[in-house]
Amino acid sequence: MIINEKFDYIVSSSAIHHITDVEKIDLIMKLKNKLNKDGKIIIADVAFENRKLLKECKLDAGELWDDNEHYIIFDDFNKDLGRLNKEVKYTQLSPCADVLQLRINREK
Repeated sequence: MIINEKFDYIVSSSAIHHITDVEKIDLIMKLKNKLNKDGKIIIADVAFENRKLLKECKLDAGELWDDNEHYIIFDDFNKDLGRLNKEVKYTQLSPCADVLQLRINREK
């Protein structure tokens, strides 16, 4: 393994909902240093654009809902990422799944 290796893309699929929101931000901050200039972090996971949509999905799921997970709420997550020089593309794929693309603008 090369410690200083950089990547054009870092992809996470159906994994990030297992960590808290604080841990998600910490992870993004660490991963950004592993990106080439204008590299992207792509996250495909259970997520919601806002809290209202999460509540609707939770009601629809009923007893199947998993309260032990930490689903992304895009409006909140994007605010938490505010300190990054970034471009964000959020694509809702279904009532409870999304793809989030973060392009971190770097000097190098």
